Amino acid sequence: MKVFKRILLGLVTIVAILAVISLFLPREITVERSITMRGEASDVFPYLSNLRKFQEWSPWAVLDPDMELTYSGPDDGVGAKGTWNSDGSDVGSGSQEIVESRQDEYVKIALNFDGEGGGTSDFRVLSEDNRTRVVWGFQTDVGYNPIARYVGLMMDTWIGDMYDNGLERLKLLVETGSVTSSG
Repeated sequence: MKVFKRILLGLVTIVAILAVISLFLPREITVERSITMRGEASDVFPYLSNLRKFQEWSPWAVLDPDMELTYSGPDDGVGAKGTWNSDGSDVGSGSQEIVESRQDEYVKIALNFDGEGGGTSDFRVLSEDNRTRVVWGFQTDVGYNPIARYVGLMMDTWIGDMYDNGLERLKLLVETGSVTSSG
């Protein structure tokens, strides 16, 4: 019985230490990736401000080409809404709505991941000498949930890789008109 109590006390101590450590982990999680491509901001912006066109280069569309997509509101800009539903665990289900848009400069999207919380995604479009740089960001606040704070430490790798893939696809689409390379 003494051994069991010591094991139990040890486990409780470890959990308490991990919980205290989690209070010092970031509450706000930010992921950001960028890419520069040939073309003007006006060539890139329609793929960022239109949720249907976003699907042409979305890295999640590649993971589940059979996901169900539903759109409402305007075709692009503020108020454009979309929902997705996928059986794939890498894609899941949720909704998004464009909540801010400045022509050829900026798009902000509110995200809701069914059962997983929410966040925002944004695109900053920067013109640079006949080239355009697109910065894709994601932000979420995980609150005081200690498990979510530990998961937040891995978000940059998980989402960042998807963002890199998507931005490469966007670059191909803008520069060649297709997301498949011709070589």
